[in-house]
Amino acid sequence: MGATIIDGAFYAYGDMGNLQNPLGTVVLSDPNSDRGPSVFFQGTGLRDLRIFFPKDKVAGYRGVVPSIYSSPELISIDQIPAAVGTANIAAAANVTNGTAMTLASATTTTATGAVVTSIPIIPFGNAYNGNAVVTAPIVLDFGFAFGACTASNAQIQVADSTLFSVGMPLVIPGVGNSGGTIPLLTQVATIVDATHITVVASAVPQATLNPAAIGTGNIWGPSENGFPLPTAHMPYIAGGPGLFLDPRQALGRGVQIVGSASATGGNFTVTGYTPNWELTTQTLTHPGGTAAVFSTKIFKAIVSVVPAFTDAHNYSVGTSDVFGFSLRSDIFELTNMYWNAALLTANTGWTAADKTSPATATTGDPRGTLQVSANGPLGSGASANATNGTVSSLAMSGRRLHLGQRLSPYNALFATATSPAPTYGQTPV
Repeated sequence: MGATIIDGAFYAYGDMGNLQNPLGTVVLSDPNSDRGPSVFFQGTGLRDLRIFFPKDKVAGYRGVVPSIYSSPELISIDQIPAAVGTANIAAAANVTNGTAMTLASATTTTATGAVVTSIPIIPFGNAYNGNAVVTAPIVLDFGFAFGACTASNAQIQVADSTLFSVGMPLVIPGVGNSGGTIPLLTQVATIVDATHITVVASAVPQATLNPAAIGTGNIWGPSENGFPLPTAHMPYIAGGPGLFLDPRQALGRGVQIVGSASATGGNFTVTGYTPNWELTTQTLTHPGGTAAVFSTKIFKAIVSVVPAFTDAHNYSVGTSDVFGFSLRSDIFELTNMYWNAALLTANTGWTAADKTSPATATTGDPRGTLQVSANGPLGSGASANATNGTVSSLAMSGRRLHLGQRLSPYNALFATATSPAPTYGQTPV
């Protein structure tokens, strides 16, 4: 299909086409479920008014309408990270060559979002929901809200019910069975009041947990099958046909491996997933002793941590204060970053995307990172303030991270379906 050329203006009125009586009272709402937001391929531009517009030589031509690329700020991350931990992924233990370390389990976590377990995900592919569901053993900084769940009760107390909508698919770790070892895959049935929602009667909590982290699922109704329950977690929210990355759930962070006195050190391979559920790995070399070694790549989920040596001294695995962007970050000046309510005006702690192609297990993060405290590979971060997020009264409180970024024309316009790297970075390895 060629270019559509009109002389404007163009108005999209969404679901504002209500039928009204002479007094202006709405008597019939517009049933437009496809109202938006609109989605534009490679963004928009501002036409250069000074140059003749060749209206008959637009469709089928390339580079004939001079314009200035319009690069709005995209919200990459907007979340309060859970407090940094040195052993919240794997407790201190001796290591054996080729044997994966024992990761945290449902019995050793509290499901407050810092670390949750056994989350179904769909690894990234070129078709939405096109791949088989797999279980991620560990997911970090999970969810957009918290709730108080009671076994066999469809009603869930939350801090703010306006964060939910009827039909919204939910994934709630730790309440999917009576043992609290799997998540509940359910859907919002009603908004009861300012602090309560109900979920559908066919999928209610099977265990009592307070607080319980709450994330979004992957299937937004209605469809040809009505309102089906989700099959996996996906950090997106729906708006009409559009499915939009939720910056409250898109946070990925680095990991650290901490040794102990007399530890000999050696290589560890960390395997996991990015926030978009792309499989990724990093090989870390621990120098020995009580030192901490930090990843330069970020992870949303951890699948395994495998040592390449044997040592009868303890090592633990935890999180760091290194966080990733959702899009490729090449230039510091195209970022708009806040940490703990302060705008970051210096590039301290910021690392540009690693453009090495192909990416390897020893290259840096392909989208770029920000280290906010000393808990990371740079030695010092953007601030002396470490992450301290914790749950109180069913809400996360602590230092908030906001990562805004803009794309240069190159980053946006040179990306294609077969070569998305200018926008999304090299494919992780």
